[in-house]
Amino acid sequence: KVTIDFVVNHTGIDNEWFKKALKNEEPYKSYYIFSDKYTNINEISPFGGRLWNQKDGRYYYSIFWEGMPDLNMRNPKTRDAIKEAAKFWIDKGVDGFRLDATKHIDDEDREITHGFWKEFNCYVKNINKDFFLVGEAWEEDPEVVAPFLGDMDSSFDFGMKSIIRSLGNGEPYPLTKNIADTVSAYKKVNENYIDTIFIGNHDMNRIASEYNGDTIKLKLAAAILFTLPG
Repeated sequence: KVTIDFVVNHTGIDNEWFKKALKNEEPYKSYYIFSDKYTNINEISPFGGRLWNQKDGRYYYSIFWEGMPDLNMRNPKTRDAIKEAAKFWIDKGVDGFRLDATKHIDDEDREITHGFWKEFNCYVKNINKDFFLVGEAWEEDPEVVAPFLGDMDSSFDFGMKSIIRSLGNGEPYPLTKNIADTVSAYKKVNENYIDTIFIGNHDMNRIASEYNGDTIKLKLAAAILFTLPG
């Protein structure tokens, strides 16, 4: 099976959509979020940088950094364009998507975020009932992650990632209690959820570097990973 990265929260600053939006071209100008006279352009993003960045004299919303303007997912035309992009890959024979930044579709209204993912999940499943969606909801609290398991098949388990790294490093942790709490939280929203456990990804230091190449620690972390549910 082939699962590819699919980015819905934002585009790159050099994306053709964004270039056309800056020129006020339809329908692209409403694909993004631009400032108006009421906007506090000095607002700081949750990640410490500027929330509103400027290009060609216009300020645009970009929660991560200036090179990744956020898409306006409250706009039905934006959502339809994203679905078209998804269908392009599904028609190519792709079996699933790793969905980037699933928490941040709408940072002011979480219901919009969950509503979009439910809509997107229905869309891809109508094309291919076995299509697989795994989300990157970067959050360690299973109670916060749980609602995303009601929107899609799976979500990366960032809490377990931290636990595996700690255990591999010889730090004690009540692993079985954590698993029980996670299972309880997830099953409330999706009896058939899939827990995607992992040790690390491209946004963090690789575990071999964290352990300074210590083979014993690496083997222990791998053993824990491969014997956990999921």
